[in-house]
Amino acid sequence: MKLRHIALFFIACVILLLLLAVVPALFPDNSINSYDSCKAKRNPTVTIFPRTCKTPDGRIFEQPNSCYLGDFECGKGNKCWKGICQPK
Repeated sequence: MKLRHIALFFIACVILLLLLAVVPALFPDNSINSYDSCKAKRNPTVTIFPRTCKTPDGRIFEQPNSCYLGDFECGKGNKCWKGICQPK
């Protein structure tokens, strides 16, 4: 009788651990809602221009004000510095 209770308790613990491992993977990380928060979580960059970041659940965020070729992409009074348009 006691052995059966121990076995049932062990099985219940294994099922609980499996649920704790699987359920969070089913839901996206809602704290990622911008390019900066995506890069902060060390997600991969998909393309260099425009710079994009892809989350594990497939959402893609584009870096705002990205530039590649030079200052003319950024408009008057701005410069392209390290791939981002910034004021001069």
